[in-house]
Amino acid sequence: MLQLDVRRDAFAKLSRFRGEFYDCLPNRGDALFELALAVRPAEPQYPVVIPPACCDNDPVKEAPTAPTPVVLGIDDLRPLPRATRIARTSREGIQLLEEHRDSFIDELWLDHDLGGDDTIMPVVTLMEEAAFNGRPFQIGAVFVHSANPIGAETIVRSLTRWSYRVQRATA
Repeated sequence: MLQLDVRRDAFAKLSRFRGEFYDCLPNRGDALFELALAVRPAEPQYPVVIPPACCDNDPVKEAPTAPTPVVLGIDDLRPLPRATRIARTSREGIQLLEEHRDSFIDELWLDHDLGGDDTIMPVVTLMEEAAFNGRPFQIGAVFVHSANPIGAETIVRSLTRWSYRVQRATA
């Protein structure tokens, strides 16, 4: 057995450690919670439709269906099966984004190289300018699926700097 003084000293150190440990848990929990919120994809915000209360005399009404997600793609070659609209050049991509300027885009899929000398960078510049002017495009998630690693990294860095949610996807 240890002497009483040694046991008290060890118990005091252990008590201090336990107190400091429990004091830091809420801070770490808050930090983890904030990190989890920062990295999760945005949930699309759909209006809530409350059907009117029906009575016995009313015919049965169908439940409202959720709107189709808006998934846009800008790629010169890939079919992008989930996309609701696809642009094949940067010029078409700019037009596509301008058409959806005031609506929510659930997903935007970007390829860097668009054939010949054309790249996605004019589209990226449009998105950066919109954010700079205080009117960023409302996009849930941007996926960069380019086979060009340097171009893909340029897109990710550029759009992340303007607070778009961007992640790299496999080509």
